[in-house]
Amino acid sequence: IGAVHNSKEARRRAKKRAEKERATKWEGLFKKADLDGTGNISRDEVAAFIEEQDGRTPDATELTFIMNVSDTNPPEGRLGVEEFAEAITAWQCYKEEFSKGSHLSVLFDECDVDKTGNLNQEQLQTLLGRYSHTTVGDDDAAAVLKQADAIGDGNGRIHRIELQLALALWFQRYAQTVHIDEPVEGEGEEGEKPKSKSSRSCDRAPPPPALSCRNSGALTRALHLAS
Repeated sequence: IGAVHNSKEARRRAKKRAEKERATKWEGLFKKADLDGTGNISRDEVAAFIEEQDGRTPDATELTFIMNVSDTNPPEGRLGVEEFAEAITAWQCYKEEFSKGSHLSVLFDECDVDKTGNLNQEQLQTLLGRYSHTTVGDDDAAAVLKQADAIGDGNGRIHRIELQLALALWFQRYAQTVHIDEPVEGEGEEGEKPKSKSSRSCDRAPPPPALSCRNSGALTRALHLAS
């Protein structure tokens, strides 16, 4: 019993130490990004920080997305330490998932047949079906398109940076679909149509999208708000 207690205590201390190290790291980066010394980070300061770290500035659409999914506390348009951490994490996840030659990057480009840099409903429907190896209905594609508009431009198209959210929403929607047409074996009188039972399609659903950053806090919150 003593060994088990000591093991749990060691894990607790290790977790607490890791959280403290993470907080210290982000506080340091936050101070570096807070160019005007106001104690919060503006949209322009986020862009400047990313440019310094990555050598390129997010375009207006990308910047709007990472600000929208991370800016959850007042004042609006300014980020605290945790929000800043979520914004940069969301950007890093996006870069990772859409690195040159990655599966998502190639699939997006193949479905973007008109080369606009974003997907209309039909193109998104094709991508979701190919990615999940399932049939995606018109209503499902329309719902995902509407819910995944984290940028808020309402243009009826999915931008590249919104695709992670769209995929997560589709798999969530697919897993929650209820089928009521499966007969229950042994039930029903002779000549009578067998009774049906409800079963969630998550029993047969494909695995969730293989997005290495799909569990980032910003994306999780955006998914919760969208659904």
